[in-house]
Amino acid sequence: MLPTFSPARHAHSGPIRHMLAAVTIGLGLVPVAGAAAILWSAGSAGAVTAPCQPHITHVSKFPPGKAPSVTVTGTCFGTSGAFNGDSDHFRITDLGPKGTISELENAGKIQQTWWNACAGSTDAINGYSPNVVTCDVPSWTNTSITFRSFGSYYGEDGWVVRTGDKIVVQVWHATSPTSASWCLVNVAAASAPGAGTTCSSVVVAGDPVIGGGSKELNSGTDHFGANHKLLPAPLGSGQCQYQEFIDSSYQAQIAVFEANCTEADAVGIGAFQARGAAYRSDGFACTASAAGAGSEWASAWVGTYYVYDCQAGAVQVAFNWGPHYDTSGQSSSSGTGGGGGVIAGGGGGSGNGGTDYFGPNHTLLPAPLGDGQCTYQEFSDKSYQAQIAVDGANCTQADVVGIGADKAKGAAYSAGGFTCKAAREGAGSEWAKAWTGTYYAYDCKAGSEQVAFNWGADYSY
Repeated sequence: MLPTFSPARHAHSGPIRHMLAAVTIGLGLVPVAGAAAILWSAGSAGAVTAPCQPHITHVSKFPPGKAPSVTVTGTCFGTSGAFNGDSDHFRITDLGPKGTISELENAGKIQQTWWNACAGSTDAINGYSPNVVTCDVPSWTNTSITFRSFGSYYGEDGWVVRTGDKIVVQVWHATSPTSASWCLVNVAAASAPGAGTTCSSVVVAGDPVIGGGSKELNSGTDHFGANHKLLPAPLGSGQCQYQEFIDSSYQAQIAVFEANCTEADAVGIGAFQARGAAYRSDGFACTASAAGAGSEWASAWVGTYYVYDCQAGAVQVAFNWGPHYDTSGQSSSSGTGGGGGVIAGGGGGSGNGGTDYFGPNHTLLPAPLGDGQCTYQEFSDKSYQAQIAVDGANCTQADVVGIGADKAKGAAYSAGGFTCKAAREGAGSEWAKAWTGTYYAYDCKAGSEQVAFNWGADYSY
């Protein structure tokens, strides 16, 4: 069985602090280096066969305070999920008023403002204590969940829900291992008008953002349409790095006016949820118009895509979003040759101190089974980088060169300053017990630094 990774911060009253993150929600962080990480699935890595998949369709108004009394409605929640304490099937994350995806992805590097509640024992799989902020969920039916209040430790260490905070509600099936359905809502004063949030039924086994984001590319020259409405950047002149989402849709040709790339990241997540519809996110009101063949950016897209303009007063973010981005043009269209991230899980962090093993010409060999010096990585195509060994290098570098292996698929390549070569392996080889069929033993060198690992599509360790 592969270990279950849950990218999330675990709140704790003692000295243990948050370590890392991935998008939107979770508890019990696993250090993940690079630009991508995933949401955990309760008790399993990814979706598993189940009677059905949960979908959140609506969350009632979420007021501030310890006892918001919120109702979550939808389908396929299962039954017998009610609890007072912790759960592996229900989770709430408070992102704070300015929490962003970029902040979560870069946990440990910049100050975090978010915390989690309702976490279950699944966090302990990673060696972290479950979140100590408990929850009272007195009613759980197949179509409705009542979240009454937060419990123990609410109010300590800044763990308070305030008006203007962003809350992520996440639900797994009560009795069957599934992917999560989540909904992002804004905390509104109890006296404020409104009937809650209609959710887009987003279902993710991982972070919706799997690549790109946050990086500033070009100062650019803004282009405006009617009524001073900002237009997406010309091809190759994006002011922020594109984002790739887990459903293979993209936010690209990003332009900002009085805004920054972190804000562009956040509103881009909303486009992934809205899928061509208008929406509100992070204080921005976003409208879209459908575009296609013959339009200004059509050479980067296949079929219909959507031209978004998001405004918050005088501040604007504009971009194109669609599910059929021509990835062969990512280098020119996004303004970066980096290509999107492909990490679906794992990565970062030291596994074991380990002992390096070398072959001829001091070529580093992958680590023996169970002694990897860095955490394995799972990629979105269900391939893996595992049995990772480093000599003079670190796990962040191992992450970067591992992504290159997923693209090279057994061929030689260069990544992160390393030159990587592979030897084909199979039955009877040293690491064969962890693999089904053919896999590749890679050694990557950058001067005296080396990273070695196995990569393949059929990992079973």
